[in-house]
Amino acid sequence: MKVTLGKKIAGLSGLAVLATLTMGAVATTSLRAVQGEWREFLEVVQEKRSHLLTMRSEMGYGGGIHVFKNYVLRGQEKYAERYLTVAERMGTSLGAYRRAGALSEVELAGLAKIEELVDAYGAALAEAGRLHAQGLSIGAIDAAIKIDDKPFLDALSALTAELDGQTSERTAALSAVVARASLTALLGGLATAAVLLCASFLVARSITRPIQAAIADLTEGSDQVAAAAGQVSCASQSLAEGSSEQAAGLQESGASIEQISAMTSANAEKAGDTDRGMGQVMALIGQGKQSMDRLTGAIDEIQGSAEETSRIVKTIDEIASQTNLLALNAAVEAARAGEAGKGFAVVAEEVRNLAERASDAARDSGKLIEASMKNASQGSSLAGETAAALDEVVENVAAVRKLISEIATATNEQERGVDQINTSVREMGNITELNAANAEESAAAAEELSSHSASLRGVVQELEGLISKPGSQQVPVEEPPMPPMSPRAPSRAPGAGAGMRGQEVDQVPGLTDRPRGQVEQGAGQAEIMALGEKDLAGF
Repeated sequence: MKVTLGKKIAGLSGLAVLATLTMGAVATTSLRAVQGEWREFLEVVQEKRSHLLTMRSEMGYGGGIHVFKNYVLRGQEKYAERYLTVAERMGTSLGAYRRAGALSEVELAGLAKIEELVDAYGAALAEAGRLHAQGLSIGAIDAAIKIDDKPFLDALSALTAELDGQTSERTAALSAVVARASLTALLGGLATAAVLLCASFLVARSITRPIQAAIADLTEGSDQVAAAAGQVSCASQSLAEGSSEQAAGLQESGASIEQISAMTSANAEKAGDTDRGMGQVMALIGQGKQSMDRLTGAIDEIQGSAEETSRIVKTIDEIASQTNLLALNAAVEAARAGEAGKGFAVVAEEVRNLAERASDAARDSGKLIEASMKNASQGSSLAGETAAALDEVVENVAAVRKLISEIATATNEQERGVDQINTSVREMGNITELNAANAEESAAAAEELSSHSASLRGVVQELEGLISKPGSQQVPVEEPPMPPMSPRAPSRAPGAGAGMRGQEVDQVPGLTDRPRGQVEQGAGQAEIMALGEKDLAGF
């Protein structure tokens, strides 16, 4: 099955657009999925951190542990009630932490440890109440009840470290997905560029090869037209030799002119068909340019999405910077608190380290996104260059179409000239007494036909110059010389003149290399100019 030029351009352009859209869709889908997972993960981690801060506030410095110690030292019931309230809020925070999301083994162990310590403080509180009821001294009660608060702080630190580790792992996974998306966009751009280069090569080859074949055929046809003009000139000289020679010469000249007329008519028709075919080619190339414009728009949309992602990463970086400042302020406050704030200072330092790691990860993500934006910009530039190349192809096709129209016009002029010669020949057959005048008119018509043949050669050379490679040398076509006009010979006997005329005609190259009867019957227009349907099939 033969594929036309329009189908080739449409297929290759469609393939390029499909590949680009597929790569863009894959990259966009991956980035959106990662963004959604990252947002959900941050919400869960933020909620868990909030619960940890609540539990630290409830049981830490100034919280439930101090309330418990105040009850041991003072024995007042208000401290016991406060601790029970703190224990209830701790239970609420522990339940909320468990419901926030999936829990690792470290988180489950830490929550169980905190819950165990809260219950231990509750049991010790009941024991202290019993000892106060027995009337023991505060020193004896304090010596009897010893509960260390370090396990509670260690459990909170372990939970915080676990959340930090989960955040680091998720950040690494996000970086890997962004890297894959960038690689996908890069591969899509390279594949699109390769397809477009192949399309340009195929289009150029599909256009130049048929035109080169047409140029060769037109050159051969113009040589044959020049040969036919020489033959008409020879026939005109022979007509001047006598009326007996004129009858035979008119028959052969009429047959030759009829062949030339059929040839020029066929050339005019082929030139018109070629002109219409070039119009269709221009329309198809315009459609390819529109597809390329849509491709450029899709690349711009991808670049816009990358810019939006970059702004989000910058926002994360700003949040990390603010968290770092808060951690510094917390460290300062812990330093002011002295010995009691050492644990809080450690936590502030960990928060600061976490903020710095989050800032580093945001900057790394920003660099990757900037690289993706740069690649998308390069893809847009390549698509623009390809669109410009298509514009140049359109201009060249328009120039070729103009030249073909000029060829059709010249061919029509040739046809009109040949019709005039044919009319003159018929008149010479009816008016034998004007042999000399008719011979001169035929010679003039032959010179005009030769001039048209030279014009046709010039048009062919211009067409060949458009498709030839830069720096290549074109071989000029030498115009065959017209035979000299011999002086009019005196009239001869009919028999002798006919024999001499037949000998001269058989020696004319290009048209009389066969017996005289084959010139009128066996020679068709395809033999005179080999420019048939198969030569223009590439269009």
